[in-house]
Formats: sequence, structure tokens, C-alpha cells
Amino acid sequence: MLNIAKLINHITCDKNTGDLYWKQTGPGRKMGVPIGRRRLSSRGVPICEVHFDGISYQNKYLVYVLCTRKIPVGKIGHLDGDLSNIAFNNLYDKGLMEQLERLVA
Repeated sequence: MLNIAKLINHITCDKNTGDLYWKQTGPGRKMGVPIGRRRLSSRGVPICEVHFDGISYQNKYLVYVLCTRKIPVGKIGHLDGDLSNIAFNNLYDKGLMEQLERLVA
């Protein structure tokens, strides 16, 4: 499970772009350079991942956690449908939205 306090101590994010940065230098870590490994998903969608504390996380997940200080209930969605846009104001918790929709319906 992701340790939010540890994440906050080691990584920072730019809310406007979704870029993640190491807060401290170390083996394989450079400050001031966006972090993450880019790859294509099985559906051909570009994904950026960061290996943190022994686990690979999608950047959008870490951006959401860093900005809200909460673990999302469900998967992270994109308001504009653009999967490459991981700015915080474009991200939402799909599980939380589903719960809210059930309450309102």
C-alpha cells in the first residue's frame, strides 16, 4: 500500500502539467527533471509510470494522491477524455463519482 507521507517527502508535482519531480537527489534521481517511464498500454494508450517504494504507479495516480492527500476509491478518470492530460484539474476519482451518483439517484 502506498505510504502517502513517504510519497510527499520524496516526490512533488506540478498541478498544472502533472509532471512529477524528485525532491532529493540519489541513485538514479535528478532534481528538476520530470520523472517517469513512458510506455504504451495494451490498447496503445501512452502511459507514464514512476517506480516508487518498490511498486510502479501511473503518474496520474500519484498526481491525484499528492494533490488530495488521499488514496482514491476507484480508478482515476480524465474529465476531458484526453488520457495524456494529467493536470490535476483534469483528474477525478471514478469510484467516488460512482458513489455520489448512487446517492443522488
